[in-house]
Amino acid sequence: MNTLLINNRRYTCKLWELMSWDKLHAILRYDEQRRRSDRQSVDRLTAELLTKIAGVRRPLAYRTDPDDRILVAERLVSYLPHELRRLENMLSDETRSPGKKANRNNRLPPEDETDWEGSPIPMSRITASAWCRASDLYLHDKWRYAPLIAALLWPAAGNDCDRKVRLRAEALKRKPLAFFAACFARIERAHRLFRKAYPLCYFKPSRRPAGHDTEQSTWCDLLAWTGHYVAGEIERTGQMKCPDFMDLVHSRLKMHG
Repeated sequence: MNTLLINNRRYTCKLWELMSWDKLHAILRYDEQRRRSDRQSVDRLTAELLTKIAGVRRPLAYRTDPDDRILVAERLVSYLPHELRRLENMLSDETRSPGKKANRNNRLPPEDETDWEGSPIPMSRITASAWCRASDLYLHDKWRYAPLIAALLWPAAGNDCDRKVRLRAEALKRKPLAFFAACFARIERAHRLFRKAYPLCYFKPSRRPAGHDTEQSTWCDLLAWTGHYVAGEIERTGQMKCPDFMDLVHSRLKMHG
């Protein structure tokens, strides 16, 4: 998608990898609400798309025939599956940072630490809680929650760490989609390495501790199980470094047979 024809005029659009996440969110929001919203709301959403994606001036966007706006919006939605899949396949490893192509403001979260042999230690700079939350959001709907997922990949400590994550996520909404594709590549690589080192953490069906009927269907469920479903223990376990947490979980699952 390089151009859109609107009001007999061609508008140049950015490549998907250079498009900021807030623009993608406008397309996702239209796709979600188009069948269940009233016509007035749909008109507002389509006008917003013309303004955000194509740079059409707001007054002109609202004067554009509503049916024509819907055609443009539907065209954008039709591109989503292919383009997002292409973005996910574009960065096979985290070293191909969009920040190296653009500017320092697009730099990725800090690199993983390495062991004595120089091999990366996956997610060594973040906590178990951040890893579990990021993984669950990634598996649920990675593009919709992309800014929050990326924000969780930065180290955050202290009593106000949740606030820091929220503020960072808000700032990241203006990052290009290639930035988030690179963050996703890191998560995929971490899961790939963790699956080799800690296979029981990925075993299905999920294990259950004795005396509990709750199945661990998410990473946050696994964190709660590891913390014995006790608030204080869950909090302490959540503050462990991610690799230490994975090691602990794998050991406990092995003990439970």
